[in-house]
Amino acid sequence: MYPPTIVCGCTKNSAAYIETHLSLLYSMSPLFEKFKMMIYENDSTDHTKEILENFKKTHILFDYVSENISGTINGTSCTNEKIIPCRTQVLAHGRNTLLNYISEYEYMIMVDLDDVISTFKPSQLKYLFQETGWDALFANCIGKYYDIWALRIKEKTPECPFQLIDYDCWEMAQYTSNKIVSQHQIQIPITNPLIPVHSAFGGFGIYKVSTIKKAKSKYIGVKGNRMICEHVEFHNALKKHGARLFICPKFLVNKQDEHII
Repeated sequence: MYPPTIVCGCTKNSAAYIETHLSLLYSMSPLFEKFKMMIYENDSTDHTKEILENFKKTHILFDYVSENISGTINGTSCTNEKIIPCRTQVLAHGRNTLLNYISEYEYMIMVDLDDVISTFKPSQLKYLFQETGWDALFANCIGKYYDIWALRIKEKTPECPFQLIDYDCWEMAQYTSNKIVSQHQIQIPITNPLIPVHSAFGGFGIYKVSTIKKAKSKYIGVKGNRMICEHVEFHNALKKHGARLFICPKFLVNKQDEHII
């Protein structure tokens, strides 16, 4: 069996697919010595909260946190001290909220709950736990690697197929061209060894909880007056404490053609 692990993720207005994807992830629960799924939801205007509540009633290892942080309830303005206007700030806040629940576990899986996870199979976990010498592992994907938002490569190694990238590609593309993004969106062969990175995500990341605690790492979604990828600052804190971060080429999530330039 795999060591104690908690699976975390954020969602909003996902009624059309959330139950299916939660069920896929929950299906890995028998493989762990100790298991928990913890989801953060905010401001949904569809039936997402209802679905989460019903899922909780029928799955004893599942729980969720729900908040209204947009300043409206059912379209009506309301007084709320915890209003967070920026999307990346909301994601950072949600992920930081989930960090409050990880201390009893050896590993935390942070996962996106949209279509990226729709091809997940519990058998894929072997590609993560058969590897050693890592503090965090991130997904590869079917087709071209899409998640350049979170990707940072600061040291080029023989096993790394990416170019050096120490900037936000999407931000740079606003001032130059889409080539800034597309040159990094390459297909990674599953035969490739672990790829060392300074930051990555790709919809699925697994972390050693002890490393997160040591670094006191937190997600940050805004710097100055601009939105930033919340994963990058989280990983910066880990790297400052010597964490070893890699993309695992064998671990594939669903293709994301809509994000490919």
